[in-house]
Amino acid sequence: MKRITYVTIAMVLLAMMSVPVGAQDAGGAAAQAGPPVLAKDVARARFGGRLLVSSPAFSSGEDLDDRYTQNGENISPPLAWTKGPTGTRSYVLLAEDAGVNRHDPVFHWVMYNIPPATTALHEHLPTDATLDTGAMQGLNVRKAPGFLGPKPPARSE
Repeated sequence: MKRITYVTIAMVLLAMMSVPVGAQDAGGAAAQAGPPVLAKDVARARFGGRLLVSSPAFSSGEDLDDRYTQNGENISPPLAWTKGPTGTRSYVLLAEDAGVNRHDPVFHWVMYNIPPATTALHEHLPTDATLDTGAMQGLNVRKAPGFLGPKPPARSE
């Protein structure tokens, strides 16, 4: 297993709002080199909303099994989250890589239009642009739909 500490999986709740995404950081400054501005820092939960996201495949700060990386099977991990508040229209999932030295994050997984009744994703989802549930998968860093696991450097033993 490789130590993965730089990938943030963020569930952004979309209830009655839309969030414009542009080349500005949370403070409105123009894009510059340096650490990326992550979605979790730009799109704050409204009305005190909070989703608890978990996975049987990993815990925060622990090793991510190779099967979920490009060094292994490169399959999407299973995820679960608490139900959003009344009025939730859909969920958005962003798996961003904060371990890069550039303003824009590296996206490993973008999924949107996840139905409000959905509170879990199974592992090894297809990389189709549209899933059977109607959820849509955006383009990852390789400009392909679906999950693309991180590729951590090999650890010297």
